[in-house]
Amino acid sequence: MLYFSQMSHDRAWGRKRKSGGEPRFDDLKRRRTGNVEGTDKTTRPIGFKVLENIICREAVPETGILELVQKAERFEALLTSEKIRPDLLKLVISAFRLLCSANSLATGNAEKLLRSPAAEKFMTGPVLSTFINKMPFSEDWKDESDRVTVLKNLAEVFLALIQRLGEAIVHRLPLPQLSNSLDVLKEANLIKDARELEKKLQQVKELKNEVIRRAKSAHDQQSGAEPPQNFRELSVIPQAADLCFNPFLRENIVDRKFKHLDHYLDVQFRLLKEDFVMHLRDGIRQLTKDNNSLETSPSRKVKRTDDVSVYHDVTVLHPVCNRKGQVYRIRFNPSHPKVKRVNWERSKRLKFGTLVCLSSDEFNTLFFATVENRRPEGLSVGELDVRFENVTKEEINAFVTEKERFVMIESPAYFEAYRHVLEALKEIKPDELPFQKHIVECCRDVGPPEYQVLKEREDKAVLFDFTGVLTKKEPSTCSRRSHCDTGNSETSVKASQTSRSQQEELTAVFINDSSNSLDVAMDTEVPHEIFNWPDRKSLGFNESQMRAFKLALTKEFAVIQGPPGTGKTYVGLKIAKALLQNPSFWQKRGERSPILMVSYTNHALDQFLEGLLPMHGEFTHCFIYVH
Repeated sequence: MLYFSQMSHDRAWGRKRKSGGEPRFDDLKRRRTGNVEGTDKTTRPIGFKVLENIICREAVPETGILELVQKAERFEALLTSEKIRPDLLKLVISAFRLLCSANSLATGNAEKLLRSPAAEKFMTGPVLSTFINKMPFSEDWKDESDRVTVLKNLAEVFLALIQRLGEAIVHRLPLPQLSNSLDVLKEANLIKDARELEKKLQQVKELKNEVIRRAKSAHDQQSGAEPPQNFRELSVIPQAADLCFNPFLRENIVDRKFKHLDHYLDVQFRLLKEDFVMHLRDGIRQLTKDNNSLETSPSRKVKRTDDVSVYHDVTVLHPVCNRKGQVYRIRFNPSHPKVKRVNWERSKRLKFGTLVCLSSDEFNTLFFATVENRRPEGLSVGELDVRFENVTKEEINAFVTEKERFVMIESPAYFEAYRHVLEALKEIKPDELPFQKHIVECCRDVGPPEYQVLKEREDKAVLFDFTGVLTKKEPSTCSRRSHCDTGNSETSVKASQTSRSQQEELTAVFINDSSNSLDVAMDTEVPHEIFNWPDRKSLGFNESQMRAFKLALTKEFAVIQGPPGTGKTYVGLKIAKALLQNPSFWQKRGERSPILMVSYTNHALDQFLEGLLPMHGEFTHCFIYVH
């Protein structure tokens, strides 16, 4: 039986020889023992020469990554081995470094391999940890550069894995062993210049600490705990962690009061900062195809953010002096397809105060700057001046001398507008926020304005003068719609009313009463000896506009809102004129009490000011104009 069994076995392998090639001895051995690659549970680990050939493809790393992915089963078999000789283990570390450098062409396959159980076992298991511990005492090294290369590769791999897997792996990587081995190597003078390595390791440690802190913050956020850091200590300029992780955010309370003023300010600060940071974060994730995010699921799709502008081949040319001090001129590639068709004469891109983010290493390291000066003729050749934020002069000088090339992204959110508000929020002290009683404590008892109380105490009747806001003296006003078309306000109001549905009206928010009973409340609460209201038609108002006008002049806190075309600007202008015509009610002697007018655009501000031009006299200085 043995004879015929062997003959049948030889005939089977004879058929294989006819189809081409002699069977190798190890293949024959595995065939006899059942260890055949792809047909059972045991796969032959990838060999030294094969892995070395893959790693040596530095000119076209994508090719090496694809070859490594094609041999993923054999590579994973090596990673799960209980013992790996030192020279082969160095190649494994280089292979991980290669996978971490994957661009968009190979990202998906590389991510799958990096997130595999075999890769996790190798990175957190005893084989790698023992190798790192023995580095200072092992003789398996060619020279100092050999040690430095392996240490640098490990640091970059740890950084990439923490960015990808976050809390799931951050506590299990042998980072303390790596740091300790570097210290021992320095003390033994086996590594003479370790500054670059120390900088890279410090970056990994900072990221590890940030991941731990963010994980705790996420837990605290879900449990409603206090924030991990006082908002007054947070930087207005984004940090690298802000663009790698989702931030700690708190609920914007709309149906109950805040705990205290700092609670209110903290909520507003974090939400407002996230409003402009999220565009940069999404833009980076789009560019790197989620390489640097902490999502554990590689299948997660990032929403495309085409509104983030990208500039390539950015270099720092030289310092430039202006009236605010030293800034730096940078240059991007103006012929790149992303920007070559931009009309810089009309474009709003890269305007003064815009925040830009630069990186030269796939957005692992980030540098921030704000646009200081942009000239259309300069932008047409790719040049503009920026002020670097929280970047040392030594680092910037290195950019200049080494001609380092960056990728730069620009957020559509205009940072200059956010910056001053965020800085002001950090400076507000406990008793400095106006209307704190209503905004923070949500007090529903809204009293009359201070000038009304003072006049009621005086033993003389002084009427509010409305002659300056009556329609017969009204010039062409600047409402958003029909008010701009004619000087006859009554006609324009009617046109506005007929052009819109009856439901689209101004809403005068009066906390104690509904809008339906607002007129009744005013008739009973407002003393006629102070406010002798003219007829709404003589003011050019419809019913909702008249309610809003009364509310603003008789309550210390009022909110007027409505859809476009309902006359918000028109009513606001009337309110301002009424106040300016009656300064004795609210202006203290010897003091200037400002009226703050805030608008979203310069155009809206100009509209409002043009409507006030007929108001001659000394009272126009009462306005502070902000856009």
